[in-house]
Amino acid sequence: QPRRFFEILHKTIIATDEGIILIAEHDGEPVAGLFLIQSGDTLYYKFNASTDRGSRPNDLLACRAMQEGPHRGLQVLDFGFSDLDQPGLHRFKRKFAGREETIVEAGHTPPGWDPSAGASAGQLLGSLTRLFVDPLVPDALSVRAGDVLYRYFC
Repeated sequence: QPRRFFEILHKTIIATDEGIILIAEHDGEPVAGLFLIQSGDTLYYKFNASTDRGSRPNDLLACRAMQEGPHRGLQVLDFGFSDLDQPGLHRFKRKFAGREETIVEAGHTPPGWDPSAGASAGQLLGSLTRLFVDPLVPDALSVRAGDVLYRYFC
């Protein structure tokens, strides 16, 4: 996501106290982050990332999120849905989730829709993502590409 995406999240969610950002540090350096959104009686686990897999800082942040919810008077920490092809994410969430449910999606394909066009676009966007996040590509170029292309990923 482009930087502007996170700036908007901060302005509309964090600054209005409808969300939380948790950061785990090691020796004064950030090693993981978690973004949570509050709505009704629920705290939603939205984005997380880490640079350190060995010490499992995301586990620490998930535990902290479970403490933060009741502190805010909330009843539920919702880890959100996961696609079936993400077993690692399922394992992570199962460590903390008290209830797991199946989500059923329904869709409609309009007459004349060519699904291959969408598949081709998805493959192109995936290729562009891999290209722009390559360590050999300067960060400034990756940021500019994200600003231009992000709308097509959503």
